Parts: sequence; C-alpha cells; structure tokens
Amino acid sequence: MGETGDEDCLYLNVYVPTDSMDHQKKFDVVVIIHGGAFMIGSGHLAQSEFLVDRDLIFVTFNYRLGALGFLSTEDEVIPGNYGMKDQVLALKWVRENIASFGGLFVRGISQSGTALDPWAIRRHPLERARKLAILLGCSDESTQELKKCLKQKPARLILEKQGHFYGIGQSTDLAECHFLLRTRGREEIRESVFGRRTALSPQRAQGPRRALDLFYSEVDKVNDVWPQIAPFMLDYNYTLPESKREEVAKQIFTDRLFAIGSDTAAKLQSKTNKSPVYYYYFNYQKGENKALKFYAPNEQELEGVAHGEDMFYFYGFNGLKKFSEGDTKLKNACQDMLYSYATKGIPSVDGTDKWIPTKYSELTYLNITDADDIKLQTVDSLAPTEFWRDIGLLEYELYSDEKDTKDEL
Repeated sequence: MGETGDEDCLYLNVYVPTDSMDHQKKFDVVVIIHGGAFMIGSGHLAQSEFLVDRDLIFVTFNYRLGALGFLSTEDEVIPGNYGMKDQVLALKWVRENIASFGGLFVRGISQSGTALDPWAIRRHPLERARKLAILLGCSDESTQELKKCLKQKPARLILEKQGHFYGIGQSTDLAECHFLLRTRGREEIRESVFGRRTALSPQRAQGPRRALDLFYSEVDKVNDVWPQIAPFMLDYNYTLPESKREEVAKQIFTDRLFAIGSDTAAKLQSKTNKSPVYYYYFNYQKGENKALKFYAPNEQELEGVAHGEDMFYFYGFNGLKKFSEGDTKLKNACQDMLYSYATKGIPSVDGTDKWIPTKYSELTYLNITDADDIKLQTVDSLAPTEFWRDIGLLEYELYSDEKDTKDEL
C-alpha cells in the first residue's frame, strides 16, 4: 500500500451542532486523537455527520507521523517527539479558543491501545535513525551529518524507506509533553475509559513480521524466510489441527499487542488514581463493516472483531457501508456512552447494566456483544497476563519503579 497524504498536514477540524450559533448555549467538547501506532492515520477519517448527532462539539486534528513525527537520535540534534508536541499544541489551542471546553484532560478515553502496549514503546531510537539513514544513502557517522542529509531528502521518500522496518516512536525528551505521558508510559489522566477488541487479524505476511519485531528479535534475518520457519518455530505443524491454527494465531497477536497492555493499564490506573476507570470489551460480530478488510483486503473471508472496529460505532469512518438496523442501534448505544461520559463523567447506556468502575484486584468490564446484549461482567483478567510476564519480555521492566528507563513511547 502506497503512502498518501501531505507533509503540510497540521490542521484542526471543528464540528459543531447547528445550535452552537446560539452563544447562550454551551456545549461540551470531545477531542479525538486518531490512532495508527504513530505511523498511519488521519484526523479526517471520522465522519462529521456522526459527530454532531449529539449536543457535543468535536475536534479532530492531524499530527506528524512516522519518521517525520518521531525520529530521534537520542540527543539535541534530533530530539524527536514532534508528533507528540503537535498533539500538545492542538490541545492547547482547544483550551484557549473554545469557550465550552472545561479544561485540559479532565477525562480521557483510551481506545485501540494504551501506553503499555509493546508497540508503543520503542527502544534504541538512534539505531532506527541510523538504519533509515543508510536506506536513504546518508552517512550515519554523526547525528549532525545524518540530520543534514535527511533534510535534503523528499518527505515522501523518507516515508517510503521507513516501511522497511516497523515502528518509530517517541524520544527521551518529554519535557513539553509531561501532561500527556510519563517516562514509564503511565498515562496522567484523572478519569479514564479503556476499550479493547476481541482479535487482531494481521496481514498474512506483514503482520507476523511486525509482531516478531515487537519481540526485539533480529527481524532482518528472518523476514524473507518467515513463512517457512513460522510453522516449525511455533510448532504449529504438530500441536494444532489446521482448522484451529488461524484462531490461535489471532489470539496470540491479540494478547501480545493489545490485551496485556489494556488489562495492565486499567488495573494500574484504578490502583493509583482516585477517580474511576471504566473498562469495555467490544465483541460485536454482526456488523456490515469489518475492520478486517484493512488488515487482509485480498485474503479469504476472516471472522472476528478486528482492531479499531469499535471506532466505526463511536465516530464513524469514511468509506463505510450503510449501517444495518442492528448497526444503527449499536451506534446509538455507543454514542449514548460517549455523550454521558463527556457531559457527566459517568458512561452509561439506557436499558443496560449500570457500569461499575474496574478494580486493581479484578476487572469489571462492559461486554458489548450487541445493542441488545450489553452486560457487566467481572474476571481476574481478560488476557493471560502472568504467562506473558513470566516470559521475561523487556518492556515489562517499564512496569517496575526500580529504575529509570530511556525508551521510546
């Protein structure tokens, strides 16, 4: 898939109800920061007609992505974090220019992922900067020479070459972004809603390579032969019947890339913050629109709920098929949830269980299976957290307060 977009991208979109022209009436404001692993996405993807169905003002914006937004040489030459600083500037603009906005980060909704997901943490950013420089024909002898050469390269070429490896994240300089995040990746938001989906279905070729990169392996050495070695490396050939291999693979990627981080973030935040943390599990499988098509557009028909699919019902998405009656009912339920949280600080859906905040000792979550099947449930964990922690993966050091780290988010 080719790169699209424009380097001149730093714009805000403000969607207002018609009644907003009556200056006597004030509206709560919802600011949407689009996802995309700091690599892809746009503030223009949300559908404006979706956003103004309720008495809310919505603001979306773009920020610099990939190497243009997060490349770092771990020093003052290219300190990085430009994409995060774009976000900070946009939020400051909202605070200063929209009178209805009641304060910066009073409440937050973390959807798609959290700061504790492994792909959000980028170790050794200088190594990635040097690799990109070599791919672009630049010297990596000094960071000054590297920067000088990169500035002479077209932005589109830089984005094209960064596709040879996955993930360019935040730098070590967080001074201007301190209220967005901390160095250990714990979000500094007083009240939160965490949402997660049931399955990530990565592309057949690129998905496993990206997941392998997240395990900090020597990804370059196995990229070309991954399809051949994966069945033996994972012992799929002898431990699973063929009919179950796809489902198990999806669950592995779901747990690793999203579930563990979401569970851990919800528990940690409920333990350390006095304000409530609400958790939901999006499991609606009857929708006319499937996010799976973005992960495997040319592959066989896949089942399950993919990463990002809940966004369709909260904010809409350009290019969606017409909603069915069931889709529309769920959209209304999700927007009830969003509206009540934005205006009252307590998410709720009419005709469903009262949403109780989660706890550190156990996860209480709203299981969203259908518009008519939204129930509160409680479990110890939605993912095999202990199993993944016992493996000894490097990023779990971030959950410890024993030492400072110098990693990327």
